[in-house]
Amino acid sequence: MLEICMITRHLVVKPLMDYGQSIRRGEIFPVVGAAELQDLALTYNEVYRENQETQKIIRHEAEHDALTGALNRGSFEKILNIYENGEKPFAMIICDVDIFKHVNDTYGHEKGDEFIQTFTYCLTRILDSDSFLARYGGDEFILIQQNTSLSELQHMAEKLDSLVQEYNT
Repeated sequence: MLEICMITRHLVVKPLMDYGQSIRRGEIFPVVGAAELQDLALTYNEVYRENQETQKIIRHEAEHDALTGALNRGSFEKILNIYENGEKPFAMIICDVDIFKHVNDTYGHEKGDEFIQTFTYCLTRILDSDSFLARYGGDEFILIQQNTSLSELQHMAEKLDSLVQEYNT
């Protein structure tokens, strides 16, 4: 009888306790115990990984503009709030592409979408890893730059101004 209890503890009780700890820690299950429990662990782990990937996609969609991939207005406001309340210096540059409405009205929304996607791509090529780019409105973009000197910021602003002027002509 003692042997049956020990086997049951090793093959059922201990794995179930391990599973409970894994759930509390937000981890995948160890594949241990009786064959049925191992199958349960493998299935759970597969679903867990799929849910993790789904959560990444949902989080990305909630934080980014669907058309351009830049941060959306809500994400920008969260980042700005962090910087306004913190001690980290930052700079903010606002870009307004006035020609965007004209492109939409003249060539249609499909071409307008292509235009704004290309413009966003060009903006991202100018930025460095300490920058955040957000699409604030239809043709308005905001850049938050951290850890930069005044001369680096002026250089970036000149590049942005040249890019905007190129698109506005």
